[in-house]
Amino acid sequence: MALHFIKASASNGNPPTKKKQGHVEPEPLEISLDQPGRVRIKHWLAFLGIRHPTFYTKRWQSLIPPPDGHDPRPYWRTETVKAFLAIDHHLQPPPKRKKTRSSSSNEAAIGLSDLLATFPHLREQYGTSAE
Repeated sequence: MALHFIKASASNGNPPTKKKQGHVEPEPLEISLDQPGRVRIKHWLAFLGIRHPTFYTKRWQSLIPPPDGHDPRPYWRTETVKAFLAIDHHLQPPPKRKKTRSSSSNEAAIGLSDLLATFPHLREQYGTSAE
């Protein structure tokens, strides 16, 4: 007896859609922070007005408190989030200092006497004393 396999098709005739892969979209919290509850990453994104890569970077930099638990996704209690938002947090790391150019190239130049005083073995090559 031969077996024949028949491929099942979607009931509505449309091809199946591709499932989203891990990107979190912001979503406002449906309860007040005064009530007990759990806050997920999507709620943090809405609170802070940032996207998920920025959120994970700030978590890695410890600018956002660690989760209160996992089930298996991370969650924070509303009390934790409320306390965090009540404090004026600067979520930006300190800005990097810009390199500035000196007003004239002579300020940055090292004089020959300074160079010879620093490296005495060059005196013979240039035949000049450091004084």
